[in-house]
Amino acid sequence: MEEAIRFHHDGFEYSDPTRPALDFDFEARQQRVLCVDKVVYLERDPRDIMVSLYHHIIGRCQHIFKYHGTLSEFIRDPYFGASNLCEFRRQWNLISSSGSVLCIGYEDLHHDFEKVIKTVMSYYELSLPTIDLDELTKKCSFRAMKEVEERGVFPEIWLRLQNRHPKMRRGEIGRFRDALCAHDIEFLDRTFGTTP
Repeated sequence: MEEAIRFHHDGFEYSDPTRPALDFDFEARQQRVLCVDKVVYLERDPRDIMVSLYHHIIGRCQHIFKYHGTLSEFIRDPYFGASNLCEFRRQWNLISSSGSVLCIGYEDLHHDFEKVIKTVMSYYELSLPTIDLDELTKKCSFRAMKEVEERGVFPEIWLRLQNRHPKMRRGEIGRFRDALCAHDIEFLDRTFGTTP
């Protein structure tokens, strides 16, 4: 079954040094979703996403983009910045509101991992014995995944250390407050319609 489920960023991988135009073709995005039997959309506080993406670009992808701007510059960048994430989220919110997509939250996974996983399993019409779910919860903890990453045994190359920078960086909610100044938080709150 796992071969039938594909994890991706819907074309926003940020892995091409030529910086091709970002794909905001809403009709094409909608059609791609309709061609898939079941889609799960994972969303996260966009302010945390921006901080995470910044560290991804200046760390793991430094050899690709050679970005040297500050975090404050990054969130306003015409290619990487918040305005593009805002449009991406707007499109996915429209798609999700149609009822054809299961939308789950990163923050919800932190608060009640088992409940979210049970919801996803039910959505895919899969069953898992309780004992296996307990084991899965342990294996999917941030600490456990960080240890796997440090050992370099993730089967997927994109989950391994790159440029000595981890994929599993912090795994926390609301860390944007420590990374951004008040002015930048206000900018992101205006952009995303989030509240402090």
